[in-house]
Amino acid sequence: MPLPKSNQQVNLRQVQYGYYIKLWETQTQVEEKTTYYQEIRAILSEEGVQNGSEVSIEVNPSYESLIFHEIKVKRGSELQDRLDLKAFKLIQEESQRDQFIYRGTYTASLTLNDIRKGDEIIISYSLKGRNPIFGDRYFNEMYFYSYSPFGQIFKSLIHSSKRDLQFKRFNNAPAAHKEIKGGQVSYSWNLDKPAVLENEKNTPSWYNNLPFWQITEYKSWEDVVNWELSILPSMGQLPAELLKKVESWKAQSSGNSVYLLELATRFIQNEIRYTGIEIGEYSHRPHVPSEVFRKRLGDCKDKSLLLVTLLRSAGIEAAIVDVDTYYGKNLNQYLPSPGVFNHVIVWAKIGEEVYWIDPTISHQKGSIKANYIPDYGKVLVIKTGEKSLQTTPIVPGGNVTVEEDYYLGSRNSKGRLFVKSTYWGRAADQMRANLAQKSMNELEKDYRDYYQNMYQGVSIEMKDSLRFDEHKTENKITVYEEYILEKVWKLADSSERLFTTSVIADQIRNVFYEMPDKPRKNPFAWNYPNQMDYVVKVHFPEEWSLEPSHLTLNRDAYQLHYEGSYKSLGSIFTMSFKYTAKKDFIEAGKLNEYVKDRNDLVNVSGYEFTWYPELGQSDLGSRAKYYIGLLILLGIALAVGLIRLHRSRSLPIDEYRINSPEKIGGWLVLPMLSLIISPLLLIITICGIVTPEIWAAMDVLPNSGILKLTILLEQIANVFLLEWTILCLIQFFQRRNTLPHYIIILYGSNLLLCCFDVMITEFLMPATTNGKESYNDLLRAILITAVWIPYFLRSTRVKRTFVFPYQYIPSLENVKNSLEQEGSDVNL
Repeated sequence: MPLPKSNQQVNLRQVQYGYYIKLWETQTQVEEKTTYYQEIRAILSEEGVQNGSEVSIEVNPSYESLIFHEIKVKRGSELQDRLDLKAFKLIQEESQRDQFIYRGTYTASLTLNDIRKGDEIIISYSLKGRNPIFGDRYFNEMYFYSYSPFGQIFKSLIHSSKRDLQFKRFNNAPAAHKEIKGGQVSYSWNLDKPAVLENEKNTPSWYNNLPFWQITEYKSWEDVVNWELSILPSMGQLPAELLKKVESWKAQSSGNSVYLLELATRFIQNEIRYTGIEIGEYSHRPHVPSEVFRKRLGDCKDKSLLLVTLLRSAGIEAAIVDVDTYYGKNLNQYLPSPGVFNHVIVWAKIGEEVYWIDPTISHQKGSIKANYIPDYGKVLVIKTGEKSLQTTPIVPGGNVTVEEDYYLGSRNSKGRLFVKSTYWGRAADQMRANLAQKSMNELEKDYRDYYQNMYQGVSIEMKDSLRFDEHKTENKITVYEEYILEKVWKLADSSERLFTTSVIADQIRNVFYEMPDKPRKNPFAWNYPNQMDYVVKVHFPEEWSLEPSHLTLNRDAYQLHYEGSYKSLGSIFTMSFKYTAKKDFIEAGKLNEYVKDRNDLVNVSGYEFTWYPELGQSDLGSRAKYYIGLLILLGIALAVGLIRLHRSRSLPIDEYRINSPEKIGGWLVLPMLSLIISPLLLIITICGIVTPEIWAAMDVLPNSGILKLTILLEQIANVFLLEWTILCLIQFFQRRNTLPHYIIILYGSNLLLCCFDVMITEFLMPATTNGKESYNDLLRAILITAVWIPYFLRSTRVKRTFVFPYQYIPSLENVKNSLEQEGSDVNL
């Protein structure tokens, strides 16, 4: 098919590695089982010379032939022929060797000489042949995207008009141009300067937003099932060794089919090594089960078929199952095809109970009913008559509980850290696998390094070896760690009197991944299923002062509850976290909310503690007693003065109003309630400052002398407000005629004190005080003053209610007049 040429210029700012693909062309002849490839590379820089001068083509010789057509270098108007078949090296490079999978692939490699900046390298070749396991049936996926700029992408597919292919278009892939000529049907796609996609990290594996076409010759999922049944090896009579194994399980399980299923599963999982020899047709055809049993190795389909064979021979209904570990959740959107699967597991049924088993997961323990199976989504059970996809259940992933106890110790003594971690279910499986792959020395180094990297300035050493307790029947593992901490407390400033240390609840932070600070288009992958209970306890060397804290998050993808509490008995601060993942991704539109949640979590999951050890408890106690004593003497002096004021000061008597006073009611109830509550709040405020720790902390702050004097003046003002409030409360219930004057003084004094607090916040302690709280207090004081002072000055009800002088005794005539007004019969 002729190629429509394009001269589109790419955005050079997007080019990586110093070169770009000017043309990428593929043309597939289905009937000839051949695909032609052409690539033109444009070298832009010396870096491009380094990265773009090697030709590497992967081929599977078991069913493919590689045919080179040309390798040329275009330099200006000159076209140089560089094809030299003798210069090629054939290298066996198994790209999945690290996963113990061997496909028999080779790489034909040629390093081009004399490549220069500005050259274009033209490479064209064909791959002839297809895997014979599929016979003459065709399926494929054609993708149209790049993560670096391409000048042009051209693809075509040519097949006989007798071949019935199905096509499906995904994610706005380019439209196809169709032609029918001479008994052949051709489809072509031509894309000039395709958009460059951003490869966002942590995108869920099932999320596919790439533009592509799916092509398949399979008509239904039943068609795929029948094809796969046709390629399964025939077992015939089981070898004696296999029959003996099954009979031993029958005897051990005593007729319990579920227990027999568990025994067979554990054997396949743990005693058949995972190794895939997938050369040629064995990419999809399993090896004979007796051969897998004899060699004690196989890949997912080999292990699954062996397990199915053993279960069937024991009378248990079973079948292999095709799954896709990437796109399984959306598999129902795809056309039927063997190419959409990349993994095999097992389906078994005992009575009405269905079991899904992944034989490639090793180190599973506990009941087979509770075993974890990944959320594979839509799957295809390979048994006769199966016509549609099924859905695997979502199995709880187990949970983790972690308890960390930090004993900080004194300034000159060593601290201790005790850690107890318990893993259930899937978490226990993962921990067991990790323990099996590493030596004890390596594990202990990893565990110690975790805490050492967290606390850089602290010397951390493991006191004893790691201890493990395993409960196989419960599928539970507990790990115990103990560390010695040296240099826990660090000098905070040049005074050499103030010390600090920090404690971080790091394991909960690790659950909430840190996000790059940029917009995101794709959903964010989330560890699911996942559940954690995490408790961090900090044991202080002496009494501390910490306020309780909490945080609750309940989102679509996760929920978290945190409580921070301090217990004076033993001087222990506790951070407690309960976390559950609710699904495996966070929507792109909710990532701003997630970032805020993570910041809130960071704020409550790490604390820096300040300690002033030079002030011993006796010294601190004497200072506190002196401070309290001073306030008490001041309070007594003020009380004496206010009592004398209360008794001596009065206003002229209004005979008319005093004969018919109103009761307390209406809006006066509000200031009455405020006068009742305010003394309690003021007492709490005064007592909150009168502590040895607060006084010691002020002692080392900048401008400590001025700060202490300021705090002392503020406390004196608080004592005055406390006693003046009590005076107003007494006069309020006595309905004294001086009350309006006194309560106006109370409101004005409170406003002045709030202004004073704001000044302290702004000028003396900007880094250590919560200014928002001070401004809120000032705003409330302004509102109270603006409302109640005019009310007590102008209200008729106030003038008729507060009318009595000190110890007022009404005359008999006044009492008679008052009672008559109330309608009472009198006889005086």
